[in-house]
Amino acid sequence: MADAQAALPTNDELTSVSALALRLQAKHEDKVKLEEQLTELNKQIRQLEVIDLPDAMTAAGNLTFFALSNGAEIEIKPYVEASIPRKDDDDPDNQKRRLSALEWLENNHPDILKHEVSMAFTKGEDKKVEKAIALLKKAGFDNVVDETTVHHATLKAFIKGQIAARKGVPMDLFKVDVGEKATVKLPKPKGTK
Repeated sequence: MADAQAALPTNDELTSVSALALRLQAKHEDKVKLEEQLTELNKQIRQLEVIDLPDAMTAAGNLTFFALSNGAEIEIKPYVEASIPRKDDDDPDNQKRRLSALEWLENNHPDILKHEVSMAFTKGEDKKVEKAIALLKKAGFDNVVDETTVHHATLKAFIKGQIAARKGVPMDLFKVDVGEKATVKLPKPKGTK
């Protein structure tokens, strides 16, 4: 009975844990606010870089270069950004745009399109790998890439399982870092459900 009571934390220990947990919670909240501020700051920078400053320099006589009194220099240069939505984008409008963009390229510039074909094999299927590569090469595909990989999440789960089962793992080989981490689930902001 005395051992069970001795294992109970003291009020000071609980106060310390509570204070640290509140500090961690506050840091998470600070991080969320800073990330929101960074997103807004990036929007403002883009507005200045792509719209406001080029427009002002055009209005000032089509300037393409301007030196500030602090030594900074502003130069207007053309830029191009382009993207096609990813295949795993769930937005139907984005998928429609993706298919339309690829169709346009297929009809107008098929030479820039590339196909990537991959097959996943488990470690015990070495003979199947060799057969698939041989078949592809026999069919005239010389640029076959054979790479053994493991997805990062699969590796993490495997290592975690090995450690939990107390099985040996070459820690240095996999750069394993094991420790304890405090996590906090932040309360929902007031007014949300």
